Amino acid sequence: MSFLAITNNMAFKDRYEDEFDIIFTDSSLRDILILVRNKVHEGYEILTHPLSGSVKPGETPYKTIFITKKKGMLSIDSLALIESAIETCDKFADRKIEYEKKTEDFQLIDLSLAESALVSLRIFHV
Repeated sequence: MSFLAITNNMAFKDRYEDEFDIIFTDSSLRDILILVRNKVHEGYEILTHPLSGSVKPGETPYKTIFITKKKGMLSIDSLALIESAIETCDKFADRKIEYEKKTEDFQLIDLSLAESALVSLRIFHV
């Protein structure tokens, strides 16, 4: 596959680590967004919306984002998209939920959104 997955979702990593390249980090949603922004600065492009689904940043701790596998020129569109996502995440920073009790549910939601994106990525052979 010609894309990378960046995630903090262990359920996603466990299911797909043998299938394609994954950058896994055990960190916050905001940290995932920052990592993606850093990759965009390196020349990678975002393939899936950083805030996909109807789950607001303050409502889940897990996120999987797909980016190109090859670097190119800085994508202004990807940079604007990730900066906007970080700004939105910061707006919801004061919302705290008890994640501990719902970890598996939140992982499943992100996994489902990521798998939907995978269908599109595989169809279009990105």
